[in-house]
Amino acid sequence: MLKSFDLRARYNRLGDWVYIPGPGSGGMTRFTPEQLEKKPPQQLYNLKEDPGQTQNLIKAHPEKAATMEKALKNKLDEVPAELPKVGTF
Repeated sequence: MLKSFDLRARYNRLGDWVYIPGPGSGGMTRFTPEQLEKKPPQQLYNLKEDPGQTQNLIKAHPEKAATMEKALKNKLDEVPAELPKVGTF
């Protein structure tokens, strides 16, 4: 279940976890094409263990990321919004 959702930043939070479907700060950061190549396309953090969001756990917890991505997409289906496209933040 989606616990926290922001249409502007397009992220979601579930318990201690936050999922961001793009590079940067969830939609508030702009990057050059060169910078984008170095950034992960998705981010997943455990805020209890890593409140500074320094360790992206997307590869370590793909099931959690997939669940949170699906919840975010479902929520976006309910409102007039889209997930951001890489490079358009």
